[in-house]
Formats: sequence, structure tokens, C-alpha cells
Amino acid sequence: MFSTKPSQSPAPRHLLQLLQLSINNQSFKLTQQSHARIYHLGLQQHPVVLTNLINAYALSKNPVQSRKLFDSIEVKDICLWNSYINGFVKNDLHYESFSVFNNMCRTANSFPDGFTFSTLSKASGVIGDLLAGKCVHGKSIKLGFMSDTILTNSLMSMYYKCDRIHESRKLFDEMPQRTVSSWNIILSGYVNGENPFLEYQVWEFVKYMLTEGLKPNEFTLSSLLPLCGFRLGRFDHGMELHCYIIRNELNLVIDSGWDSVAEVRKTMKERSLRKFPGCSWITVNSETHSFSVSDKGHPDSGKIHEILNELILAMKDPDLEILIC
Repeated sequence: MFSTKPSQSPAPRHLLQLLQLSINNQSFKLTQQSHARIYHLGLQQHPVVLTNLINAYALSKNPVQSRKLFDSIEVKDICLWNSYINGFVKNDLHYESFSVFNNMCRTANSFPDGFTFSTLSKASGVIGDLLAGKCVHGKSIKLGFMSDTILTNSLMSMYYKCDRIHESRKLFDEMPQRTVSSWNIILSGYVNGENPFLEYQVWEFVKYMLTEGLKPNEFTLSSLLPLCGFRLGRFDHGMELHCYIIRNELNLVIDSGWDSVAEVRKTMKERSLRKFPGCSWITVNSETHSFSVSDKGHPDSGKIHEILNELILAMKDPDLEILIC
């Protein structure tokens, strides 16, 4: 007969590793195996084990199983509640997450923390529910959680997704400590907003970020690059960003679907199909020149590649001063 009392003993390491494997792989099968192992060991009321198990079920897209498991737990701490609420958000069941929160406030002995409100703020932003987001903000202030940087970042993100970028900026200005994520959220709000005047403030904001001693990361640069083309004619800023990326060896990964590309190339080979190489053009002194991949047919090909190599070396020079402004 298994004990139904919450276990206070440390969870077996191998069991936590199995649960982490289930979470990392978002595998329903592994999660079921972990669940069976938990019952075999008599740990079906262990808070740490069950928190991880609920998370594993949520990530394997089984919120119904998470609900059944959660209802079977006798003593629920705030970590369990947070994992349960977060599971609904991860499965795009945002209104259900608020329902669970309301139930927690009515029936539980546990009190919400910064993580609870950060999760609910994210849900509010995704569904564009400004009223719900303001309620989360108000409760966060009332309970004294506004010093939580992660929570404040989540609230800023919620406001800009609800077209209240000025509210986001107000929160940003009031933050005692800011992370790169804090800056990125405001930048995203400026870049993706419908007010073109805000777009012109972006570059001043980046200068402000640099004076604070924070370095732009891949997300920052990915947000800025769309502003460097025809949208605002900021080609000079685009060149500066390019230099910054090369000098700092940043990897701007864009989902390019390489698996699909490989499959297409395999099919083309099997069907004896041929793809014409990509080609670009440039016009100099009323004369148009074309270039394709690995093309060395241009009469000045040697000089062109020599200059390109010199430019690449120059951009990697650590003594080269590049200002993003």
C-alpha cells in the first residue's frame, strides 16, 4: 500500500534525470514511463517530483493528463500551482490559466509569487487582453513584486503587445536594474509599432543602451536589421550592424528550414532536375554586371575578391571603432 502523505525525502537522482529527459524531449511516452516509475517508488505525493511531472505532461501537449494528476495531489505548494498554470499557457489555453489562478486564490493556502504573475502577464499579452494585464500589474504592485526583473519584463512585453508602448517605456524607466532582455522588449515595441515616429527613436535608444554598458545580442540585432533597408533608408546603420556582427562573431540564426532544403535537393537529384544558380546585379556607370555563386567569370573578378577580403579583414580589426548611432 503506497503512502498518500507528501514525501519530504530527496527525490532519487535517476528519477529526476528521467523527468528532465521527458521535459527536454517533450515526449509523452517518456513522461508516462516516468509516471509509472513514480508510482512504483511510492512518490506520488512528492512535491518536487510532481512539479516536474506536471511540467513534462504540459510540454508533451497533454494538459488533460496534467489536470488529472494535479487533482490527485493532496497538498499543493506554489511551485505546483505555478507549473500547472504555466502548462496551460504553454498549450495556448490562456483563459484556463486565469481560471486556475482564480481557483488558487479562493481555495489554496499558497500565495502567488513573481513567477505566477509573470506567467499570467505573458498570457494577457498573447491574447491581447489589456484589462487582464492591468489586473496582473495591479496585483503585482499590491503584493510588492515589482522589483522582480523577469516579472517587469513580462509586463512590458504585455503592454507593447496590447499597443501600449508608452506604458512599457514607463515601466522600463522605473526599473532599478535592467537586463539586455529589458532593452530588447522596448526595442521590439518601437520597431513593431505602427507609429513611425517611434521607429526614429530606436537608434537613440540603442545609443542609450550602449552608454549603460550593455552589449546588443542576437535578438537586439535581429530587431534592428529590418529598419536598415528601404523602410527608413538607414543603410548606413545596416553597415554598422554588419560590422558589429562580424567583430563580435554573433550568430543570427533564422529558421531557414535546412531539413526541407535537403529534402528538396534530394528529390531534384532523383528526378534529374536542375536549379539555375541565384544571381545578383549591380549597375556601375550605366553598365550592368551580374554575379552568381562562386562566379569567377567577371573580367575583374580577382580585384573584386581582393577588395572584399580587405573589407572583411578591416571589419574584424579590433581597433576599428564602430558606433551604432
